[in-house]
Amino acid sequence: MIALLCILLVVWDNPKFVLAGLCVVYALSAWLVITSLPPSSGGAKFLAGLVACGIIYLGLSGSGWDDELDHDHPIPTGKPFRIGASLLVLLAAIGLSGNVSTLIPDLLSYVAQGAMMLLVTGILILGLFDSAFRVGIGLLVLLAGFDILYSSVEPSLAIVALLALVHIGIAWVVSYLLLINPSTLPHERIGS
Repeated sequence: MIALLCILLVVWDNPKFVLAGLCVVYALSAWLVITSLPPSSGGAKFLAGLVACGIIYLGLSGSGWDDELDHDHPIPTGKPFRIGASLLVLLAAIGLSGNVSTLIPDLLSYVAQGAMMLLVTGILILGLFDSAFRVGIGLLVLLAGFDILYSSVEPSLAIVALLALVHIGIAWVVSYLLLINPSTLPHERIGS
């Protein structure tokens, strides 16, 4: 499920779908986190993710956006290219997850796979896109994967709170950039 979601986050062009996908990423990462943390901590991570998605949505809706993203492509970023790149990156993540689960003894293999898939998908999004919206999504996906791994290393409630604040802070910055700088818009609305 995470693999399909990671591919869709890279391929989708509609910001509404990308934000909905990010909400599902936070739900799945909260589910994976409760293998090493209490369910209330997983719920807090999910709630912080929803707040981050809401902040980005407010920034997008206040800046005048439409249903298409990234019309200028400095590198080849067509849908076939993005699907192929996603598949290659996800295969690498599956290979890396075996090494990660041996390094962290309490980490289950499916949790390591999910975390690595989110990490490499975030890096792929950061490499493929240059709009503030997509870079913010890439950072948040990357951090969601990092949260899963780090929660099994350090299950402290203070760390959970600090990482949640990092997600919300990134969302504020992305929303602010979308509101103040029209050149960071995914696509300017026609006729405005």
